[in-house]
Amino acid sequence: MRVTGTLAGYLTTVRSASPGTQVVVGVLTSATPRIAGKTKVGKTLSARPGTWASGTTLTYRWLANGKAVKRGTRAKFALTRAVRRKRISVRVTASRPGYAVLTMTSARTRRVSG
Repeated sequence: MRVTGTLAGYLTTVRSASPGTQVVVGVLTSATPRIAGKTKVGKTLSARPGTWASGTTLTYRWLANGKAVKRGTRAKFALTRAVRRKRISVRVTASRPGYAVLTMTSARTRRVSG
């Protein structure tokens, strides 16, 4: 595939890619995600992913002491006894057609009490 870009007053640019090559046209950016809520068994934490461009799809992965938590794939995470005394973080992955996938991880909370 060959693409030519032209604009009055600028040099013409030609770019080529072989069939099947993924062309990345942009880079997603945002602030580091944060966690809101009390770190106590029985409470629910919420991921605050920051502001993203329209059309961006976000996925979540909650972590306890850096390890993935079973069923921890939503924007909210209910704290159970299984995560007591562990520090929680959330990994947010952003994707958008034509952009490179970006994954960012929040800071860890203090240990879950209760």
